[in-house]
Amino acid sequence: MVTVRLFDAAHRTATIELLCDVHEHYHAVRPDISTVAGHLDGNILSPSSPLVIGLAFEGERAIGFAAIYLVASLVEPYSSSNRQCHLKELFVKAEHRGKQAGEHLVRWAARYALDAGCGRMDWPVKADNSAGITFYERLGGRQVVDRLSYRLGGDALRALAARG
Repeated sequence: MVTVRLFDAAHRTATIELLCDVHEHYHAVRPDISTVAGHLDGNILSPSSPLVIGLAFEGERAIGFAAIYLVASLVEPYSSSNRQCHLKELFVKAEHRGKQAGEHLVRWAARYALDAGCGRMDWPVKADNSAGITFYERLGGRQVVDRLSYRLGGDALRALAARG
């Protein structure tokens, strides 16, 4: 049976392992564990971080996580829509995909969002992630067709910042 728990210090080691797994999933290389631990402690869990982490467990074994953050809308002044939740990352270990862990994590995020007064939840998904798209649509999510995602990084970010 899958349960989802809010991160606490007792989950630090399991969370580091999951963060190594997600990095390997995206980059096909296992990161240095001390670098990941430093990132968790110095960035993800820093007092200035807006992230809230929910961990999925099967028994006592961590099998996935959801990272969310809450924001106030600049556009929506009404209480029914002025707080929003963003699902920054959803990850389930490969051997547990398709077995309800992801759904448990998204339901946890939805409950957290509603309890915090959010009127909506948004998240990105890679355009070629057909399994993810099918999963999100099965949960009731709908593609926002009038939005595109853009990114500046590395040299392009530095170049723009350096412009007069």
